[in-house]
This record gives sequence, C-alpha cells and structure tokens, in this order.
Amino acid sequence: MSKLTQWRQIRTRWWFRWPVDLTVMLAIFWLVSAWQTRDLLPTTGQTLAPDFELPALDGQIYSLPKLQAKTTVLYFFAPWCTVCKLSIGNLQKLRQFVTAEELSIVIIALNWRSVQEVQTFIAEHELTVPVLLGTAHTAETYHIKGFPTYYVLNHTGHVIERSLGYSTELGLRWRT
Repeated sequence: MSKLTQWRQIRTRWWFRWPVDLTVMLAIFWLVSAWQTRDLLPTTGQTLAPDFELPALDGQIYSLPKLQAKTTVLYFFAPWCTVCKLSIGNLQKLRQFVTAEELSIVIIALNWRSVQEVQTFIAEHELTVPVLLGTAHTAETYHIKGFPTYYVLNHTGHVIERSLGYSTELGLRWRT
C-alpha cells in the first residue's frame, strides 16, 4: 500500500471519527448533567419557587415576592466551595452584560460557618450583587445537594432553568 493511500485512509477515518467522538462527548455531558440535576426543583414552568425571607450582608431583608417583577437568577454557593470560587465571577460578568432592570441576580450563601467567612469570600470576588445568608431550611426547600446550584425564575417566580456545578458566562446568558 502506498503512502498516499495510507494517508487517505487515516484522513478519512479522522473525518469520520471526530463527529462521532463529539456526539459521544455531548451525550455523556448531557447524561451527567441530567443525573446531577435530577433531584432539583422541576423546570416545567409550573413549579413555583419556594418563598424565603433572608437577611443580606448589608442588613436588608430580601423575600422572593420582592424579586418577582423580572427574571431572577438564584445562585446558591458555599464559601469553601472551589467550583464556586471559579464560577462566581461569571455572575458578575453577567451583571455587566444584563442590566438590573432586566434581570435580578441574588447570591445565597449556604453551609457557612460565620458571616465573616461569607464577607471574605464576597470581598475576594468583588461582587456587587446582593448576598443573602441562607439557612439549612433554605437548602432543604430548594433541594440543594451540591454547589454551586443555579435556578432561573421567570417574572412570576416559576422555575424555568436549573444547573448544578460550574457554568460559564455564556451558559448563564443562554439560560437567562
């Protein structure tokens, strides 16, 4: 077999293989994502997000009904979570891209040991969106099993999107 024939066979197999490999990788990604989010609140648009009344680091009290005039992103994190440290900057970038009139972004700290720990996390990441101090009850009502967990709510407070784990800025824009 000539070198040219061998090269054509390799090239043909490569061009055939990469779409198959890409399809398999996307299928695995989708299956892992579906498995991770299986216990979160459903995204049918019929599930009303559980109400909450939580204090913010700035002393204000936030409740879900006060946020319901527009699309809202609820981002649940733990200050010790490495993935949260990597992904929380994407929320800040989202805020720069989408105005507060179009989208509410609320960050809810869970599984924290002290307010100082949460304040340090927020200061390190220079966040300008409200940060609420969640409770074990908050984690339970929102079915939080891992960090970070995102929910996107429509203007009536119904869950329309959800995610668990790292999400890129593009992924956040797509979901909102």
